[in-house]
Amino acid sequence: MEANTGQPIVVAVGDRQLSNEIERIVAAAGKPLVLATDAGSISRQAWTRAGAVVLDGADTSMAALAQLPRRSRVLLICRDEPTNEVWRRAVEVGAEQVLALPEDEATLVAALSAMPSTASAGRAPVIVVVGGCGGAGASVLCAAIGLRAPSGAMIVDADPYGGGMDLLLGWEDIPGLRWPDVDMRGGRVSFDALRRALPHRRGLVVLSGDRTGGGGNVETIGG
Repeated sequence: MEANTGQPIVVAVGDRQLSNEIERIVAAAGKPLVLATDAGSISRQAWTRAGAVVLDGADTSMAALAQLPRRSRVLLICRDEPTNEVWRRAVEVGAEQVLALPEDEATLVAALSAMPSTASAGRAPVIVVVGGCGGAGASVLCAAIGLRAPSGAMIVDADPYGGGMDLLLGWEDIPGLRWPDVDMRGGRVSFDALRRALPHRRGLVVLSGDRTGGGGNVETIGG
């Protein structure tokens, strides 16, 4: 069994049976777990560093979270159909989802599994290069930026009329997915999985067209 890795999931659920179910789901997702007695006992450090926070919809101490900064991936869990009071608390804490267990177990599993595996996986600089006309050198500039990036880079070739960034780099024989192979209209794919599936070498990853055409639908990557 692989060790739990990544940012921890903070669980503050007073219902013991409900908490046990959530702990099992967190373990199945392979994420570290931090247990809190209730929402009011969650420290600022735990709140800000967690990959996700799972709260009890019936927790009356949730108002204490108003003193903490807003964050993403806050989930409210309840045993039965959410009441108006549960929805009010969800709005107060900025919850992304309100889930009832066991009916919404699959949704909770999907939400926790979609978390980035590391804290550094969330944000990165984005440089957009647009050529004013054919032959302006946009592809060459992109290749140069990608090859010189000190911490690695990913080039997304969105030009539908280009010959393919892989061809420019001399990577046409490197195995990996090209735009025609990518179908991400539903669900999520972690960057680590995507990187392994695309042509890559020495820290540079390329999503390129093939010989039938250039860029695909960039919205499938950006969500």
